[in-house]
Amino acid sequence: SEITTGVPGKFGQAYDFNYGGHINLTDWEPSDDSFTVSLWIKPEELSGQSSADDAYLFSNAPPSGGYYTAIQLQNNDGTVRALYGGEDSVDIQSSSGAVTKDTWHNVILSHNSTQGGRLYVDGDQVASGPYNSMTMGQGFTYLGQLRSTEFKFHYTGVMDDVKTYDDAITSSQASSIYNTADLPSKEPVNKIYLNSSSD
Repeated sequence: SEITTGVPGKFGQAYDFNYGGHINLTDWEPSDDSFTVSLWIKPEELSGQSSADDAYLFSNAPPSGGYYTAIQLQNNDGTVRALYGGEDSVDIQSSSGAVTKDTWHNVILSHNSTQGGRLYVDGDQVASGPYNSMTMGQGFTYLGQLRSTEFKFHYTGVMDDVKTYDDAITSSQASSIYNTADLPSKEPVNKIYLNSSSD
């Protein structure tokens, strides 16, 4: 199977993405250009099918393709990269070694018109970029691959507790998500996770 459910997660149980596995979030609720995507990953590999391929954790694009928002592992060295925007997507990325294999990491992309884009790993800001007008959520949204008919760049590893929020978060809130997996004052707009065998 390309995805195994019920494996040990960061919280309860989780999804194990074998190469080629992905989740198509057809009912993902649209958001405007103020949003946050948070997910927990435990990579088995830091690249896609080959060491030269990126591994996409999250991607969103309209039905026509082109514009998209994405979070990926790059360079097979623990670099986390985020893209957001339209024709001129902003590209921000961490230094190498931000994530490691077989270890749980929290990755967050947050964006609004005030702070621009911010990328967090394990509660720490690792990259930032300018504001870029966009709409995130309309069209196709995938976990574990790029939205593409030709190049999919699958992720291999475990993923848990994926959430989106309808606004950007602060650095202290990113730290709260990493330390407690929750934001008591903010309810996620979308979430996907397996807490227990009964979910």
